[in-house]
Amino acid sequence: MSNPPINGACKGQPTEWWFPCASNRDSAKNRKEARDGAVKAIQICNSCSIREECLAYSLEWEPVGIWGGIPENHRDKMRRRLGLRILRPTLADVLGYPSRV
Repeated sequence: MSNPPINGACKGQPTEWWFPCASNRDSAKNRKEARDGAVKAIQICNSCSIREECLAYSLEWEPVGIWGGIPENHRDKMRRRLGLRILRPTLADVLGYPSRV
């Protein structure tokens, strides 16, 4: 599957919940908002009827964000365990850096 699922429970929700990007340099308030949004995203994913489809898509195509209720660091571990590589070129691929997977 090379296209993301489009009829998930996430449709119409704030995108930033699935792509939290608060860093240690952000204020405590921004970090908390990012964590709270990620929790909401995971809760929505966990109740979604196409969760497995999203997760399967993300394992091959999406290196960042929360997909199928699973944050990127956990999906990285899943990919390594399953011997999968991301099919979409990442910036690291374009620049010639070694793969994380």
